[in-house]
Amino acid sequence: LIRIAVHFDKVSNVIPSCETLKKLGYQVSVNIMQISRFDNNKVIEKLSSLREISCIDVLYFADSLGDMNHQDVINLCEIYSKYWGKSFGFHGHNNCGKAVDNSLTASNNGCNFIDSTVTGMGRGAGNALTEVLLLETGRVSVNSVPKLVQLVLNDFSPMKKFYGWGESLTYYIAAKGQVHPTYVQTL
Repeated sequence: LIRIAVHFDKVSNVIPSCETLKKLGYQVSVNIMQISRFDNNKVIEKLSSLREISCIDVLYFADSLGDMNHQDVINLCEIYSKYWGKSFGFHGHNNCGKAVDNSLTASNNGCNFIDSTVTGMGRGAGNALTEVLLLETGRVSVNSVPKLVQLVLNDFSPMKKFYGWGESLTYYIAAKGQVHPTYVQTL
């Protein structure tokens, strides 16, 4: 599965690449970034136009600024279910500490693919934490917890400290002000 991330107004630009990848035998996913910045009518129009494009297997929506709330996620899941009608995914950023909760909300509202990373590893405020999602959904048994803790503490926590991803006040303020995380990193 290859996922292409693209801004809302540039989706049509990636269709030729999607067609090529599909011909090469890949499953193709398109991740629409900053979709929550557009009103429902524009989102419906975009999804309706993409529905007939056969080279896209999975259509994601991203909480690019990490500031979506549960109702925002539910609303987009309902729109995707109705107007996309195929498999869809969610990519949550953790600027406001909601990536795990929003991922669970998406999963409970028809979303088929949820992105996560161990310790939330990712640029800026990071993503939904795989280890927390596994525990919250019961996919990790109590017997597996020591291995999970070892992975997090021994392998990923040192990287997190070195590279500095994760929630912070500056990423939270940026999300609330609708400032892209790149600017926070520059500061």
